[in-house]
Amino acid sequence: MESVATHQEYSVEDTRGCDGVSRSELARIVDEVEKRGPDDLRNKHAGTHLVDLAGKTYKVRSYTSIEEAQKQFELLERVSHKFVPCLGRIGRFLILKHVPGESLVAVSDPLSRVAEFLAELASEETSPISTAEFADACRDLEVAKVFGHRPQKFFKEYFRNQLSKPIRWCLQCYDAQPANFILDAHGRCLCVDEKHLVQGPCGLSLIRPLRKFAIGDYEQLSRQYCDQTNNDAYADPAYRDFVFFFYSIWILALYARCTSRGAMQKRQAMLLLRRKAMQVAKVSVSTRVWEEVRWLLPYFCNRLRSNARRRILFFPRRIGRIFTRSRQSAMQGPDRP
Repeated sequence: MESVATHQEYSVEDTRGCDGVSRSELARIVDEVEKRGPDDLRNKHAGTHLVDLAGKTYKVRSYTSIEEAQKQFELLERVSHKFVPCLGRIGRFLILKHVPGESLVAVSDPLSRVAEFLAELASEETSPISTAEFADACRDLEVAKVFGHRPQKFFKEYFRNQLSKPIRWCLQCYDAQPANFILDAHGRCLCVDEKHLVQGPCGLSLIRPLRKFAIGDYEQLSRQYCDQTNNDAYADPAYRDFVFFFYSIWILALYARCTSRGAMQKRQAMLLLRRKAMQVAKVSVSTRVWEEVRWLLPYFCNRLRSNARRRILFFPRRIGRIFTRSRQSAMQGPDRP
């Protein structure tokens, strides 16, 4: 069994604050998950499992690597009171307490609760993302053929220039939807989806709601968030472009590590993120055109092949259905009154 890190100071023996769950029980919970077979982590960077043990329910999050799980575990340590309790880590698995509660979707004025949560999260400042970490993300994009080699120099130069500016780096949640939050028995607002906890520029939490929320709801969330974080920079279009650029690169790299290029090409959101990243980084027109051809041509070729295959098989399938119905009618005919 791999090393166990518990919720208090990574001690393998100390389980204080872990809801009385022992090291051996954490191992049994993970064993139950592994008995179910390998995770299907296609198109997602973390899997979810519910395990019942000794009359209690636990949520187990499986990440693609030990490093990813450890990084998320360390972030959760900083804001453990804002998320459902993380009881420990074993290898690439995080074991979390299953907390019953009322979804924010069902309460009045959920956006105010979400804005307050995000503002408190942003009060936890972090160190900036280094150029080396950004280069790793760019390398993942190149390996997965999400971008070619030529846009990389524009991305790295733009990011390097932005680091020289006074950007506030802090903890963010990049999927701040009311459905991902609950009110526990004490009325506290908790996030149930820890995999969306990241470090990034202040305002990163507002990017996904821009696409998911109605205009009025987004404006309310954005206004309350900026007021509570004193984030005047978000009103600057150039700063918003940087936050959107960072979001685009990070999300694309996240999917590049856990899914195929073909699967990404089928999602319009991936296309829009690619375009936004190249637009903000001022990638040359010739490179942008070439990147569009590289991305869209295989997609349309696959669509044409799929449509052609469907049309070729249309008549044989239709004729087969007619014969099947005729046979069924002949068999049922004598039994009809």
